[in-house]
Amino acid sequence: LYLYKTHLELSGYDTTSIESAKVIKVGGIKEVGRIVEKIPLSTGPALKENYRKAYQKAKIEGKTLLNPVIGLEKFFVISDSKIDMLSEIEDIALYVGDKTRIALYFLNEDVLGSTKFNPLPLLESLATTLIAAKRDERGCLLTVVKSINPEIEGKRFRT
Repeated sequence: LYLYKTHLELSGYDTTSIESAKVIKVGGIKEVGRIVEKIPLSTGPALKENYRKAYQKAKIEGKTLLNPVIGLEKFFVISDSKIDMLSEIEDIALYVGDKTRIALYFLNEDVLGSTKFNPLPLLESLATTLIAAKRDERGCLLTVVKSINPEIEGKRFRT
């Protein structure tokens, strides 16, 4: 989150909302936002259980939780095995359909493509909506590549 916040600041964006956001931090060194829980970087059942507990702590009864996930591709880069990668993807799948949570996964395709086993197609298959972001001379173009809502599929937005 620190790098994303720094890049936004260098681009001239106001990042005060990031500093006030609740954050479940998995690994990393620099703390940004209001840290709800800091989880040591691990794999398998320990990570799954630690995240589940932190997620329950961050939730507010009767409210929908906006859950941006940043840096997941780093886990896949350091993962030692396909089994670890598939296990993480299965853990993500457990949250699909949770109406109290809107998750936004920001994934770097180039980084994922550098792994021995590219998990992107499996991650895309889980997504209810898939948005591609491309930078050009006019800014950033967001394209809804896939959606369970056919009304927005194919739509483009410029930032």
